[in-house]
Amino acid sequence: MPEVAQAQALKWRHQASKKKLSDLTVIFVEYALSLKWSPEQIAGVSKIIELPVSHEWIYFHIQKDKLNGGQLYKQLRHGHRKYRKGLKLNEQLFPIE
Repeated sequence: MPEVAQAQALKWRHQASKKKLSDLTVIFVEYALSLKWSPEQIAGVSKIIELPVSHEWIYFHIQKDKLNGGQLYKQLRHGHRKYRKGLKLNEQLFPIE
């Protein structure tokens, strides 16, 4: 019995519709990124104007673009730079004289 259920689940998964976003949605996302909007802001506004897209998809689109040599990742506000709190390694709190 579990084999039948597993086979049915795989069949449903294979037949599930794969949503493809419209070209207008992709153009809107890239334009909003050029205005330095965050992916969360873009996702919120896109829902209002009825071109829904998730912020996860936007990050995935940026990553895919970067792997193909694109420059969309440079449009992100912070660029995902690492921040290190505290003193620099070469600085001393009390310099030795």
